[in-house]
Amino acid sequence: MIWGIINTYHSLANDIANILKCISHKVLILKNLDDIVNQKFDIAYVGNVDNFKHDIVSKLIQQKKHILCEPPILWDSNQFLDILKLLNIEKRFFMEVIPSRFLPIYQRLRHQLKMKTIGNISFISANISFSNYKNIEKYFAYKKLLPVKKLDEAFIYPLHLIQMVYQQLPENVTLNSTVNSKNHMISKIMVYPNDKFAFTQLSSNLHLPNEAYICGTKGNIKICEPFWLPSKMIINDVVYDYPLDFQGTYTTYKNYVGFIYMAKEIEACIQAGLIESPWLTHQNSIDLASIYSMFINKIKI
Repeated sequence: MIWGIINTYHSLANDIANILKCISHKVLILKNLDDIVNQKFDIAYVGNVDNFKHDIVSKLIQQKKHILCEPPILWDSNQFLDILKLLNIEKRFFMEVIPSRFLPIYQRLRHQLKMKTIGNISFISANISFSNYKNIEKYFAYKKLLPVKKLDEAFIYPLHLIQMVYQQLPENVTLNSTVNSKNHMISKIMVYPNDKFAFTQLSSNLHLPNEAYICGTKGNIKICEPFWLPSKMIINDVVYDYPLDFQGTYTTYKNYVGFIYMAKEIEACIQAGLIESPWLTHQNSIDLASIYSMFINKIKI
């Protein structure tokens, strides 16, 4: 399979290329829209082009390319529905870049949730601290976003975990933010049906643990740092350790070699003629966009 990398930064492009070589995939760096037409490739990795994602993705589908798109998807719901129509007509695969969904740790997590190992879950918390994880700060710095905007985009990672566990939309959301010369911090609370809650805190300066906790009536689950690309999880004091190391592949970003599990899933889906993965569906993306809108409406109020 041949990948075309569009508008992502140099170090991440290198990581992706090194990872894909391990499974005998080839990588092309696409420098402009003309390359989409002129270069031969099977699937595109669409990077930091938030203002033009809709146009680029539409063009890629028209060229009959499969697509892996960096989150968050920021176009409105009508635009996304237009994209879904094109995908169904052209039978092209489309998914957001969320490697965690396909890692061994998250596979184990899904199994434990299905078995109700920790009983009925009613609370989830997850933090992201740029101070404790410099690579994610570099990642968002590349996108030239304001500090609060960086934090808001990073919210996609705890939100994906929360939605994977609860699998429904929140009834209400609350947003608090602190912006000063010493710290930029955002706190978000989501209230779900049947008295279920989720809390996430994102900070540019505070040394918060980049961990996630899922709490139930029979115990709790701790997803260790970094929870969005974890290799370790603790369930009721039992440790599950899945080292993310593939043939000694080096990556700039910690545990990003986990991308390989997502790449294998994409390849399997395309070979099976699927346009989405059952582990990260188009409806999942629509739901996340809906929750982002709920918080945006809070700001407007």
